[in-house]
Amino acid sequence: MDSGVDEVMSVGGVLNVLKPPGMTSHDVVAFARRITRIRRVGHTGTLDPGAAGVLPLCLGKATRIAEYLTAVEKTYRVEATFGVSTSTDDSSGGIIGESDASFVAEGALREALAGLKGEILQRVPPLSAKKYRGVRSYDVVRAGGEPRSLTATVSIYDICLVSFAPGWRCVAVFDVTCSSGTYVRTICSDIGRILGCGGFMSFLLRTAAGGFGVGSSLTLEELVEAVGRGQLGDVAITMSGALGFMRGFVLSEGASERLSHGNPARGEDIVGIVEPSAGPLRLRPKGGEGRPLVRLLDPRGRLLAVARCTFDGESPREFSLEKVIAGV
Repeated sequence: MDSGVDEVMSVGGVLNVLKPPGMTSHDVVAFARRITRIRRVGHTGTLDPGAAGVLPLCLGKATRIAEYLTAVEKTYRVEATFGVSTSTDDSSGGIIGESDASFVAEGALREALAGLKGEILQRVPPLSAKKYRGVRSYDVVRAGGEPRSLTATVSIYDICLVSFAPGWRCVAVFDVTCSSGTYVRTICSDIGRILGCGGFMSFLLRTAAGGFGVGSSLTLEELVEAVGRGQLGDVAITMSGALGFMRGFVLSEGASERLSHGNPARGEDIVGIVEPSAGPLRLRPKGGEGRPLVRLLDPRGRLLAVARCTFDGESPREFSLEKVIAGV
């Protein structure tokens, strides 16, 4: 095994991969396992098979931080076609309704988009990975059953129109930044319902997932080349870098050693502060509201743990450990 793979296996790392259309997220994970020969690989948020874009992959020890990368906000470039409704709310389903959408005006479309901004209750598509009593919805559909109607509360942080082409089958392109767990194809269907003509998602590109952008993502061909040259360690992002949207606190050598054995750190153990490299980025709440998630780092900048921080004014007082990475 080459030195680049050995390095990532020993310390963990995250790859900013560009998922191509036609592959499932699990297909990309399997591809990365085969190419890198690293058994522990996980993705950080499913992309539909027909969609493309940013799909961060956690390698080795970095699978321990996958939940934080999954929970962070996502940004998409979306194409929606109006005047047609499909069984899946995207282009993979059969047509279940058609109408003339030539009456749709750009102003009405902008108003519909603006009305979706904020926290909303969203219908979960039947063909989705959402579970009810431990069974995924798409497994029920594929078995010929009728899945339970489910809803989810999600947040649309920003949504703006990029272009609009009127006509019998009018087409809109818009950008949306939303919370983890948002179904963008449902947004397209909801807009069509609001406009009164039906609609579906005809194309989707995830342009950002947390601090990972499409401009710096690796194609699968580039990943193969990097592994072949023994440079996997050069293209993988460190665990601390992957969580760069969190504030970092550098601990002393002694405190770092104690923390690696599960002993919590306190404010007096801090010898340095690393400000977030991207943000402010929003995570779906998962307990501990009011106490921000932070990185705890050793003097060399390596990730030791993710913790909730309690402040005394502007100064950190104590840390409640959520996940200890050191020693894993």
